[in-house]
Amino acid sequence: MKKIYLPLTIIAVILFNGCRKYVDIRTKGQLVPNETENFRDIMNTTSTFNIGNGYPDFGDDNVDFADAAQQASLATYSPFNNVYTWAAQYFDPASHDYTWDAMYNIIFNCNVVIDGVPNSTQGSTADKNQILGEALVNRADAYMSLVRAYAKGYNAATAGTDPGVPLLITPSTDQALPRVPLQQIYAQIISDLKKAAPLMANTSKYNTLASKQAAFALLARAYLDMSDYKNAAVFADSTLAINSNILDLNTVSGNSPRNIDNPELIFSKNANVNTAYAPTVLRLSDELLNLLGTSDLRYVNFTTDASNASFDYTGRIFSVDLFLQYPNTHNCGVTVPEVMLIKAECLARSNDVSGALALINAIRRKRFAPADYQPLSASDGATALNRVLDERRRELFARGIRWSDLKRLNQESRFAKSITHVFNKQTVVLQPNSNRYVFPIAAYYFKFNKNLVQNPR
Repeated sequence: MKKIYLPLTIIAVILFNGCRKYVDIRTKGQLVPNETENFRDIMNTTSTFNIGNGYPDFGDDNVDFADAAQQASLATYSPFNNVYTWAAQYFDPASHDYTWDAMYNIIFNCNVVIDGVPNSTQGSTADKNQILGEALVNRADAYMSLVRAYAKGYNAATAGTDPGVPLLITPSTDQALPRVPLQQIYAQIISDLKKAAPLMANTSKYNTLASKQAAFALLARAYLDMSDYKNAAVFADSTLAINSNILDLNTVSGNSPRNIDNPELIFSKNANVNTAYAPTVLRLSDELLNLLGTSDLRYVNFTTDASNASFDYTGRIFSVDLFLQYPNTHNCGVTVPEVMLIKAECLARSNDVSGALALINAIRRKRFAPADYQPLSASDGATALNRVLDERRRELFARGIRWSDLKRLNQESRFAKSITHVFNKQTVVLQPNSNRYVFPIAAYYFKFNKNLVQNPR
């Protein structure tokens, strides 16, 4: 394959343009920025890497676009109302899917770095290892974002045949790649993260850059997706051994600290949907609001009356995007409380009631004023697990996480639930394990890759 050497000043432009081909699962040639510093500059490009998938927030049970004014706003950008109603297609045939593009752009850039940085010049071994680790972590995170949207929930009995997404692990290909099994994608995610962890420092100066702790936290998240609670607990412990800081909401003035200043944020990934700039904001469901309760500081800090967004809106909305202007939108990246909740779930499932409750109560102490705090209790593992899952929903709403939780939990009959949304006076119901839990791949990409297979609707 012919190598193309390019000055650093145009690398970013070419990588972006290259990704447009790459998301069609085709590229031509390779980019070789051969000095270590150039690879560092690539990984420092937050506009490329600091992206998470916020679209699933529009489809889960935490939202309810009940009033006519918000429905009218939602209808001005069809992907939002299509996700909300679990439509057959989310994008028109001529349109790109922003999430698909963004994740494969990340993967393409990571592949360039992974391929080139080990043999780059004018850099120390430690620097090369750190950069390589960051690329492996970002590639793993991008694949996890993709399969959480475009594949079924992980089921060990069927993951070997359930379609995942196209697997790209080199910086160039002239083939139209098919989707590989979901099991293979998760195996790649696990492999990348385990390879990355020993290469990196424990923490990073900036939470937009990956670290050993980020690799461990994402391993805990991935194993939870796979319902592998033993390994999820192991890597949750590894994460928390490095840092277990929780943001005390009693000390927060105003809406929320910037993502970059948040001590509990391990690895920042800004949602690719900033609802302050979208046609509407996330109107929260009564079910979620009742679960929170008005004394919960997450209710106080992260929700507000919908009229603050528009005079004719009703109900209560997620407020972080409203006050934290771009690029400080809401976070989809992994946090210390999320990892604590992963460990708590693993403990509850193994009937360690006191251990599970100790973790969720440690979070709750930082989520209530002292006068309002009441510790949760449980007498058995099943009750403790319900407490953990409720707390997980309170802590992680509007993070792009609830959707994958629903897919995972729907595989257990005791947690399976139907979701009802109403839009333009039409009632739609999402049944447990429905095909509509899997995002459709935008029709645009099938024009360029005949080996893609659409998700059944």
